[in-house]
Amino acid sequence: MPEPKAPSFSIPKTSELNLHVPKVSIPKTPEVPKIPSRPPYSLETSKNVYDFNSSPVAPKVNPANYYEPQEIRDMRARDARVSFAKAQNELKALDEKARTQRQIVNEKSKQAKEAKDLACETRTGGKILCVRPFSIGY
Repeated sequence: MPEPKAPSFSIPKTSELNLHVPKVSIPKTPEVPKIPSRPPYSLETSKNVYDFNSSPVAPKVNPANYYEPQEIRDMRARDARVSFAKAQNELKALDEKARTQRQIVNEKSKQAKEAKDLACETRTGGKILCVRPFSIGY
């Protein structure tokens, strides 16, 4: 039996390869401008000094000059409370009236829906689709 031969090949030598690396030039960064130095700061700049040994002088206040008599303030508070109670009662009455009106509107809406369903039973599409002309009104 003859001996099989493997194919032969040769690897090129690195000295034979002609590799050209392109030359890259990186631009220079601009110079950073210098930051001006901060102004000097001193804790001694405050000239206002409080004398803790002196007693504070408060103006004398006469409450009679600032307030009305107690009876007048009580009367105004009572009038405001009566006015509030009156407005609250009117609001409760209007709320009750609005509630009854809402019940009436809901009932009429239910009746209108039932009437529409009855009218749509015989139309094309039935109650679900109800194909009808635009001028029909429901």
